[in-house]
Amino acid sequence: SGENPHNLRIVEGILKGVKRINELVENLLDLSRIDYRTLEITPEPIRIKDLIVNVRSGADEDLKLRNIQFHIDPSIGRLPIVDGDLVGLRKVFEHLINNGIKYTPDGGQIQVKGRSWMGGAPQLDWPDDGIQIQVIDTGIGIDPADQELVFQKFFQIGEVDLHSTSKVGFRGGGPGLGLAIVRGIVTAHSGLVWAESEGQNLETYPGTTMNIVLPRRHKWQARLTNDYQFDDSPLPFMESQY
Repeated sequence: SGENPHNLRIVEGILKGVKRINELVENLLDLSRIDYRTLEITPEPIRIKDLIVNVRSGADEDLKLRNIQFHIDPSIGRLPIVDGDLVGLRKVFEHLINNGIKYTPDGGQIQVKGRSWMGGAPQLDWPDDGIQIQVIDTGIGIDPADQELVFQKFFQIGEVDLHSTSKVGFRGGGPGLGLAIVRGIVTAHSGLVWAESEGQNLETYPGTTMNIVLPRRHKWQARLTNDYQFDDSPLPFMESQY
């Protein structure tokens, strides 16, 4: 028997609604763990390029819908393996890339770049051995006065009543939890996160660069395995091809 298109649309709408509710609940649970300092970090060796490719694959449908190009710079492939919580860091880049999609107009671009260093931090408060990852979009940008506020819970960029209700639509609405979760997870890794932008402009699109700095070794792991070696051998949890 033929399926009723109207009923299919209703079912699809219900499924999307359930998915968004599940995502909201998970975000609220993450924030609760961060606020009450119960977020658990389980370090394991992670290849950042594999992680970024995995997250990009999950966002492929949204990127195509918005005609946004996603470029992984070769520098990401040269980053050393780092100690990190795979589930937590995946959430970090999911939130950052989702934000990039929401605040970049159709036909824009998101780029991910990286660099690493050993034995001497580029900045005083950075780890001596670490990596920096930048998620760079060609979106509306962030006003300098808001570049720290965006990491607070429930903060919204611009006028909330002008936002669309679509999750992935340009300037799509949301509860304003993603970047607060990003900062909580990165801080739990003894890392740093901040935003850079010339300012917000809905005509010239100055873009935003989200910066993540992480130590190469998690401090707990370093104490437990002082002989841990960073190498370029394949890791089993995801593909390394892009």
